[in-house]
Amino acid sequence: RHFSMSRAGADRPARLAFHTPIEQISLRRVDLDSADGDGTFQSISPFAPATRRDAPGRFSPDGSKVAFTSTRGSPDYELWVADSDGRNARQLTSFRSNRVMVAQTWSPDGRWILFETAVDGNNDIYVISSQGGTPRRLTAGPAIEGLPDWSSDGQWIYYLSIASGTAANIWRMPAHGGPAEQITKDGGSEPQLSPDGRYIYYLDQSPMEP
Repeated sequence: RHFSMSRAGADRPARLAFHTPIEQISLRRVDLDSADGDGTFQSISPFAPATRRDAPGRFSPDGSKVAFTSTRGSPDYELWVADSDGRNARQLTSFRSNRVMVAQTWSPDGRWILFETAVDGNNDIYVISSQGGTPRRLTAGPAIEGLPDWSSDGQWIYYLSIASGTAANIWRMPAHGGPAEQITKDGGSEPQLSPDGRYIYYLDQSPMEP
């Protein structure tokens, strides 16, 4: 975009100058103890700075790591993990064909990370070791699945799916993979499990629905 071509001379070749815009969306780290008298936070610092697009994720259960997504390593979003202060960022996935990716939740023991991504137009849920490795696809049907959350005991994964029709409902599956079962019948999205595992809090209508 906005290119210009110079003329070739007797002793110089023609040259091309062009401008390529780069969208930068960065993460910030806020010290919640730094608020002054009027509530303005005084300590806001860049988190794992880069010159591309970043999207926030979640802290690990022990607070030592943060999972997030970024285009810093490829044209598409990939999953990254950094220390809680933004240092030592490392890329975990290399799909290079995904339209969107969302870093969701860590397993209660901090060993695994759930995320959703759309590969070849199909939105599914994946899990990957927090140390890296090959991602494992947990949902494989043609329906849209996403927004997963672990149960507090780490045995189940709750998530949104439209497998039962056009409306989104809450489903669950064993954390290691296996047959899924539908939990809600009249709509549901963004499941959140109570710490004791007795209750599910959720939206009664998916943001994806009109």
